[in-house]
Amino acid sequence: VIFCVIWFYSVYAFLGGNIVVLVALLVVGFAYAVRSNLDFLAGVLLAFTTIKVEVMAPAILFCMIWFLSTRRWLILGSFFGSLGLLILSTIFLLPDWIMQNFRQLIQYYETVPMVNSITQLGEWLPGVGRQFGWGLAGLISLVLVVEWRYAIGKGFRRFFWVLNLTLVGTILVGMPTSTINFVILLPGSILIFLTVFRWWSSPGRYLLTAGIIALMLLFWGLLYRSGFDWSVVSAEPVYFFALPVVLMIALYWIRWWATQKQSLPHEDVPERVIEL
Repeated sequence: VIFCVIWFYSVYAFLGGNIVVLVALLVVGFAYAVRSNLDFLAGVLLAFTTIKVEVMAPAILFCMIWFLSTRRWLILGSFFGSLGLLILSTIFLLPDWIMQNFRQLIQYYETVPMVNSITQLGEWLPGVGRQFGWGLAGLISLVLVVEWRYAIGKGFRRFFWVLNLTLVGTILVGMPTSTINFVILLPGSILIFLTVFRWWSSPGRYLLTAGIIALMLLFWGLLYRSGFDWSVVSAEPVYFFALPVVLMIALYWIRWWATQKQSLPHEDVPERVIEL
């Protein structure tokens, strides 16, 4: 709990009053519902995540494919039914909500700096950055397609791991986003943390803890050097690439433990770890 509160991007999103914080919580609730076979609730929670469709679109597409492959028809019905109900109720209460939402989107994109991995690399590495960015986007897209294929028909552990990989990969495939949305990566960070503490020995745990502390100190240190000017979080490439790249590597590092072991990462984890 403490980690979730003091996590750099959690603080950034809270201070910005961004609804992506709620979406991150909805993802956690959705995953719990899928694991617990609460299919109707899972569909409802997933439908509500569409309030941040620019963040969730690839992840929702993967979920639809997995639901079809595992014949979780109730989740599909609940998702589309809830989404349709949300749209119809909004139209009934606010007949012109489509235009209002369109104007709000324009205002949002004007006030919140939107960037992508390709333009960020182009600014960071003039001359070859954009080409490298397109290559990275193509590679990550290929990785996601392959992992989606392997997840078809598989169990929850594989599904949850690929879901978090998709949320991370969405940032690196060139889709417009903002660093304030990076709080959506919190579930993946917790998955890595709990997997390491569940399966690794003490040296691995200490190494992970040291890495997390170092990354947080880097972010907070750069922010302190800027005089706590939060606008640099959207401008500096280190804020954009450091966390997604580290999480992508870490997710593959724990891949076998998170997807192949017979019990879930958080099962049998000491209470002192969960309390963190």
